[in-house]
Amino acid sequence: MIGSWLGQHWFAVALAIVYTSFLFAHARLGLRAGKTAAGFFIGNRGLGGAVIGVSFYATFASTNSYVGLAGKSYEYGLPWLTMAALMVVFCWLSWRIVAPRMRRFAAAWGSLTVPDFLAVRFASDRVRVAAAAVIVFSCLLYLIAVFKGAGNLLQVFLGIPL
Repeated sequence: MIGSWLGQHWFAVALAIVYTSFLFAHARLGLRAGKTAAGFFIGNRGLGGAVIGVSFYATFASTNSYVGLAGKSYEYGLPWLTMAALMVVFCWLSWRIVAPRMRRFAAAWGSLTVPDFLAVRFASDRVRVAAAAVIVFSCLLYLIAVFKGAGNLLQVFLGIPL
């Protein structure tokens, strides 16, 4: 059974192996370059706008955005384009208005993460813990949606049961 499945899906498996190898090679290069916490979290504050933009897009482009947004656009029709336009507008506003000011403050205060930034800004470790808890909870919900979408795609395209 495994042999017949592998015979049918050899190309997808080969692509997964190549992609995983690429990720490991890239992680190894990153490990060499980022020996400190600042290197790991924020690239030693030396990443340009193009790298940050690609990273932002890679974070956004997932099964949640492709499957979820595609499904909602099919359900709601043309008015759903309003959502897409709002996402672009608010992304641009956050990058042009919020991000530069937050970056200056974070660099001046030596904070690496959003919880660090908020803890320094409000002089409270409770704020740091609360912000970290909100981020972990939000990421958990996001990952549930991503894994559910990826499971559905694997089921439809490769015949792997959910």
